[in-house]
Amino acid sequence: MVQDARGEARLHLRPLSKPRVASTIASTVTPYGGKLAGRYDLGVLCVMAGSPNGYDTLDYNLELVCAEAQHRARVMDRANYRVMPPFHLADTREKAIEKRARRL
Repeated sequence: MVQDARGEARLHLRPLSKPRVASTIASTVTPYGGKLAGRYDLGVLCVMAGSPNGYDTLDYNLELVCAEAQHRARVMDRANYRVMPPFHLADTREKAIEKRARRL
């Protein structure tokens, strides 16, 4: 803790060292998740990869992450770029197929 000119306390935290706990930002079809990941050196989890719009934006999101990281004098580690298509859980395979047919 240090005090500023007004006598108020300020907390200074050390940056996390590497290796560090994996931190990711979820990204859909908007550019905001990718930009934040590049800005703060975090991983990206593309959660809309299974949808038509989401799949089409995977390259675009990666370009955004890399450009933002480069703007901050960093390099995006592509090992931290993750893709997760949607999936369905049900008690049995038959129930899953039935719910999927009814779009539940």
